[in-house]
Amino acid sequence: MKPFQLLIALDAVEFVERWSRLDRVSIREQLTQLRDFPGNYSADAERDSTGRLVDISLCGRFAVKL
Repeated sequence: MKPFQLLIALDAVEFVERWSRLDRVSIREQLTQLRDFPGNYSADAERDSTGRLVDISLCGRFAVKL
């Protein structure tokens, strides 16, 4: 099975680049887990403007919608 792809906005990448190395490594590991097993880390879900279900996962101090 092909793993999911996780696309991240450039603004988010630039924001994370300002973090300490430890925080960057931690968020990278969490995002990798989300990419590999997105359903395992869903904390909540909501519908987008077209009615599709969007999972919300927590990564450290941030919420990630996927």
